[in-house]
Amino acid sequence: MIELGDGKFRLSEEPEVVLPKEAEFIIRIFWKGPEICKVFYDRQRDCILIVPEKRHISETEIAMIRLKLHEAIALVIDANNNKPMKPTEILEKIKRYDLYRKKDGDYPSIQQIHARISNYPEYFKRTDEGIILTEEGIKLAQKIKSKGLIIFFKDDVEFS
Repeated sequence: MIELGDGKFRLSEEPEVVLPKEAEFIIRIFWKGPEICKVFYDRQRDCILIVPEKRHISETEIAMIRLKLHEAIALVIDANNNKPMKPTEILEKIKRYDLYRKKDGDYPSIQQIHARISNYPEYFKRTDEGIILTEEGIKLAQKIKSKGLIIFFKDDVEFS
């Protein structure tokens, strides 16, 4: 989960929430602008999660969403428009946006990134320029994003 910026809210008879531009961008582009959403409070992480209405999930399911390493790799490459990425760049994004941690809480090593890419040739292809997604890898990233998990690197995109 990444921070998208500062929003504002006003509690009254008709509460109002103003989202940061990055969040509005995600809602318009990736969620196709649904007007209704589900809002969950995750006590363990002390955060509020917003999920588009078209995706019906329970609080238990939200708490159980954990990416596997190959899923995190696929989402990073997908967020980079499937442009070739070096394994070191992939690991940097995984760490920066806290997309995956091992059971002991540590981030994966570069060797684990290489191994996972090699173990999933159906999802990843090595090129001279770096790692890209195969057609199945693109489908994997789309499947994860359809669950309401949107990976968006705001430092990689210009906002107007």
